[in-house]
Amino acid sequence: MSAKNTNTMKIKIAVTIASLLLLITSCDRKIRDKDNNIYDVAIFNNQVWMTENLRVIHFRNGDPIVEAKSVEDWIYYGENGIPAWCYYDNLEENDKFNGKLYNWYALTDPRGLAPSGWSIPSFGDWMHLIEDLGRFSSPHQWHQELDINEFNSRIEELKRIDALKRALRLFYFSEIGFKDGSRKVGFQGNQSGIRNYIGEFKFGKELGIWWTETEINDFPIVIIRGRDDLTIQQSTKLIGCFVRCFRPLK
Repeated sequence: MSAKNTNTMKIKIAVTIASLLLLITSCDRKIRDKDNNIYDVAIFNNQVWMTENLRVIHFRNGDPIVEAKSVEDWIYYGENGIPAWCYYDNLEENDKFNGKLYNWYALTDPRGLAPSGWSIPSFGDWMHLIEDLGRFSSPHQWHQELDINEFNSRIEELKRIDALKRALRLFYFSEIGFKDGSRKVGFQGNQSGIRNYIGEFKFGKELGIWWTETEINDFPIVIIRGRDDLTIQQSTKLIGCFVRCFRPLK
């Protein structure tokens, strides 16, 4: 084979490899759920996270999740442990920006709310994300068996060192630059509100609130993004929150 042909083949191989790498990278930045909704994702602390709230209305096995269209629906489904979802303010146009609100029973149903290969994050998974965004390292392990007093003590410790407040910058922005010249993709944690246990929509322009799959003393833990800080606290199972999904970096 002539030198010219050899060089041509090397160029073709290089172009093919570059194209494959581009395809792999592009695929890794998008995921698709059971209803063919497509989401942007980003890598944090060896985890891949959605940077948008979940919008699916079917479990992984194809079973539909019921929509709570009225206050009465919302209360009934929650009190009877029936998985349900709704739009914020019951307005479909809020879906694109906010995603959907889910009750606890949709989140924890064994049929699976997260897309195939993805998971609903535990509180420990959220803390890995927050540590990465806040550029700090906690010596603690976070798990379901925590005593509530120990849990609250650890959260207060993080507040004392402003760790949660530091994480807030990247928790909201789509991208941020640091003084050392580095840049990082953010979580895009917008203020999206909740639906409370009596069916009222609250805090739509004030708070972003997300489920974790962790419960302590039978009360779920939620992540709350305010204007000035992040808060982590217990909640009732009868509210509706937004959902993000994640998976380990392969």
